[in-house]
Amino acid sequence: MPNLITRPTSATPPAAGDFIHFIDISDTTDDPAGSDKKVTMSVFSSGIAAWTDDGTDVKTTNAPRNVDFQGGGLKDTNVVSAIAFGQAVTGTALDGAFTATSVIGALNELKVGATKTAFFDPQYSGNQGALRIRSVASNGAFDYTFLVPDDFNALVSLRAIFVNVSATPTATANLDLFSDYGADTETFNNHSESDTTSTFPIPAVNILGFVDISGVFSVLAAGDRCGIEIDHVGIGGSLGYLQIELQYT
Repeated sequence: MPNLITRPTSATPPAAGDFIHFIDISDTTDDPAGSDKKVTMSVFSSGIAAWTDDGTDVKTTNAPRNVDFQGGGLKDTNVVSAIAFGQAVTGTALDGAFTATSVIGALNELKVGATKTAFFDPQYSGNQGALRIRSVASNGAFDYTFLVPDDFNALVSLRAIFVNVSATPTATANLDLFSDYGADTETFNNHSESDTTSTFPIPAVNILGFVDISGVFSVLAAGDRCGIEIDHVGIGGSLGYLQIELQYT
């Protein structure tokens, strides 16, 4: 006669046709707390596979904290949400869905999805109020070199920020753009671009403005060493450049 459920002995993994004892809480025939039932291992396994998260905490293996995935199972997107809210989600694989690879992928999603800003300050030549600037005259040129960060994925915007010191305010200033850029081991002008047809707005004196220089960096990549030249063509006065502003994901 089989052992009672309270005195089990160790056994090999059950076969599909083996029975598992459980208490059906929806059937109160035997007791208000539920009735004894049996089910085959194959039916029991299919029932587990159909379970969905009901929004309660899920304890991951070796995880120092509980992580509420709010439905949908253990997926990279759930791990992203957990990490974003400061939850610890370490552990070994759970049904192949939660692995070290998925955690790395989740972290990369967070890194790639966020917009970052990098500033590059030129060699200053003076001040406009308390702002340090590099002043460039009506027919002068602004030249600067900068390095694209290693975590760069895609360009959002690239601008040369200035304050109008004495140039003539206009919506169509003639500013010519030239660029050379390349990564280590490449030629310095692996990519060389120019724009001598576009015009740019210059605001009133003492107002901050910018030159959109993204058009001459069409194939920018992480690690590129970049040179930009902005030629003023008779703009009627000087602009004071503060910095290059790079926004990226």
